[in-house]
Amino acid sequence: AVVSTQSTGIFQSHFSELLKKWCQINQTKLSSHAEKLIIMEKIQSDPAIEESSHSTREIVRGVKNICKCWLDINAPICTQNAPIFISLVSMLTNQLLSFTCQLRNLVEEMRFHATYDLQFDIQDEMLVAFNNMNLLRQVNIGLESELNMSLWTCSQEKLKEMLATNDVAMEEEVIACSEGLVDKMEPSIEKYVFELRKANPDVSASQVLGALLDYLDNNITLISRMQDRGTLSNIIVNIWGKICNKLKDVVETKPELEPEHYNRVGDSLKFMKHHFQNNLGDNGISEDRLINRPEFSEIVDTMELQQMETDDLIILH
Repeated sequence: AVVSTQSTGIFQSHFSELLKKWCQINQTKLSSHAEKLIIMEKIQSDPAIEESSHSTREIVRGVKNICKCWLDINAPICTQNAPIFISLVSMLTNQLLSFTCQLRNLVEEMRFHATYDLQFDIQDEMLVAFNNMNLLRQVNIGLESELNMSLWTCSQEKLKEMLATNDVAMEEEVIACSEGLVDKMEPSIEKYVFELRKANPDVSASQVLGALLDYLDNNITLISRMQDRGTLSNIIVNIWGKICNKLKDVVETKPELEPEHYNRVGDSLKFMKHHFQNNLGDNGISEDRLINRPEFSEIVDTMELQQMETDDLIILH
């Protein structure tokens, strides 16, 4: 039998409409599912038993099921179906970003309303939510292979741009969330660093800052449970920036300190720098990352203004 061009066109039109409806139904279901799961995320009794939560794994499973169904449909790869495929990818990336934003908001709620042990400002629940955000980023990147995007040569540039743009947006959420975690630690860091003001000048920097080291080790050990090591090192470097700022505050808020006190601030900076380089994170933090922080330059400049000894300045630089 000969199938007319007109019949083929009518079939393609109906098929395209069905694909559009299928995409709309999946968007509604995934969105509704995500709303319910974020509520579960808030009331979960013990999320610390696993690195990522059941709720987020359900979202990942839902996204992957949609990808599998699309491949099973075996929609013709043609210019008529390209807008539908782009719409599907857009829906998935938007849902992943939306859930990531909700997780960030959840961490913010925890940060402002939770109570803490004296030695811990970071909670297991925060880190689980954080891991969830990084997991969703991985799913976003994986959409390219999950949907065999390379086959859609007519839309390659558009598709790659969508994934890259969404990844940047999701990364910004992760970065903002990591900065929030460090902000939560700032009051405790300040309390321990400001002990330098009160301690007797003949007490060494390592003795004065012993409580700070214990506090950092406790919290960073907990943070080390995070799956994403790049994010972990960024958090540690941000903590280093906070410490440098507080050391600068010690000098600036009490300029009448004796030279011995200034020297001990300098010793404290060197002592903490050595600790970050050798003891924090998987293999410590590189010296370049520490000395390139603007906060480090500011504390060195401040000490210079207070006429710290030249030899100590050379060592710090």
